[in-house]
Parts: sequence; structure tokens; C-alpha cells
Amino acid sequence: VELVVVDNGSTQSLDGLRRRWPDLRLVVEGEKGAAAARNRGVAETTAPLLFFLDSDCLPARDWLSQAFRAVKIVKAEGPSVDQLGALVVSSIQGVPGITRTLTCPIVSL
Repeated sequence: VELVVVDNGSTQSLDGLRRRWPDLRLVVEGEKGAAAARNRGVAETTAPLLFFLDSDCLPARDWLSQAFRAVKIVKAEGPSVDQLGALVVSSIQGVPGITRTLTCPIVSL
């Protein structure tokens, strides 16, 4: 797992974040907006799957494991993980243990 945080104009110090997770890669994107920040995050990694989490999201402790579980379900049901958005509503919400829609996008490169 690779963690990349894109600072998109934060007014808070990120020093504590750096100290708590020294392996975290922190990059700054000067162009404002979620799209610019996500595009910068994509450009900074070569990971095959990307899980986006916005600054106003507070994920559940098992958010990432549930996201991987959702990816496995989609791979079993469709030809690509890119179909996750369409399949979340029809498939993922009905799976025991997944109690709400994954609100942060998952992208397959």
C-alpha cells in the first residue's frame, strides 16, 4: 500500500501528519479543486488501484478492507473494476457487512 496525500491549499500545518506517518508521500498541488488534486495524486503513483479520500471524509476503520472487498466482488461480476460505480448501487449495497455505499471513488489504471 502506498499513501499519497495531496495538499490542495490546506491552511493547517501538516507536520504532525509527516511525523505520524514517515513513509507517507506528501505533495502540493497549487491548482485548486478536487479534480486537480486527484489528477496530481494519480500522477504521483504507479499503483494499479487508487482509492481516493477527500479531506472532509472520515473513513471507518475498515474502509480500505471493505473497498478491496468491493473490488473483488466487482471483478467477479464484471470485466473491469472501472464498472464499480455502476455496480455499487446494484450489487455492493446488498452484500452483508457492507453497510453503506463507498463514497470515495476507486479507479483502476
